[in-house]
Amino acid sequence: MYETTTPTGDCQTESTRPSRPVFRPAAIPPELQELRRWVCWAYTWSRTKKKWDKPPRRADGRLASSTDAATWCDFGRAVGAVASGVPRFDGIGHVLVGEGFVAVDLDRCIAEGRAGMVRVGDLDGIDAWAHAIVRELDSYTELSPSGRGLRIFIRGSLPAGSGNRKGCFELYDRARYVTVTGDHIVTMPKEIEAPQTALDVVMARMLPLRSVRAPSPREHIVSVAGDEALLERVRSARNGEQFRALFGRGELAAFGGDHSRADLALCSMLAFWCGGDAPRIERLFRRSMLFREKWDEPHRRNGETYGQMTITKALR
Repeated sequence: MYETTTPTGDCQTESTRPSRPVFRPAAIPPELQELRRWVCWAYTWSRTKKKWDKPPRRADGRLASSTDAATWCDFGRAVGAVASGVPRFDGIGHVLVGEGFVAVDLDRCIAEGRAGMVRVGDLDGIDAWAHAIVRELDSYTELSPSGRGLRIFIRGSLPAGSGNRKGCFELYDRARYVTVTGDHIVTMPKEIEAPQTALDVVMARMLPLRSVRAPSPREHIVSVAGDEALLERVRSARNGEQFRALFGRGELAAFGGDHSRADLALCSMLAFWCGGDAPRIERLFRRSMLFREKWDEPHRRNGETYGQMTITKALR
């Protein structure tokens, strides 16, 4: 039996389950509602992360995947599954597929107890760094499930090879699911706007692009045009079964269960077939079954993420 509490993201314990967040599906922008890219989620205790996680689930309760459209459903079914209470869900989420929508997360930018004032439009309850971003992007903005963060949806795209996370700021446009609460801030637009220029300015400030060392041309073959053609060529190669096991099935057995070794092996294969094109390696890896949240986590003092570090190793 769990106690419930308002989720804060800090000092979480297995015995204290976060309470259900505010959920207002009618306020979710229609342009998202009409897409068949919805999943459900429920708070689940992660023994490895030592916190309450939100893995995506199908409407019937089975695990979903942000890279497998067969595990998604339409908006109505997702909302209905939450309302039914069987199985118990805490909310719904939208899957980003790189077709025109970007989700921006501003974590831990609202002090505890200030969610109510922010919800009714008092943006002074938002930390200064996040307040500036909210004003710059000026698009649909809602409170996160914890009530301590914000999510902004905009029309736009991210440059290939760009970082996705720095501190409490992160953004995604593909191979990722994000929770959606409909807990809209009343003074912000109800629709998803298209401030690509504003997004570029915010990214330049928050996530400056880092260069990745280019390999010698003789280390790689000449890459074929088109991602689908390239993937088909790799699958048909002499070591195609190993590639299929890593890319298509996320199998770790050949690497003793070591996910990091498997990541590096797949990146090394992609480096060869992509002709050392780091942004393309990044883009294709995100489509693989090995992709996980750790990919975007900073692993060095200079802010270099695990993914950037892995690609750099693969290109040596």
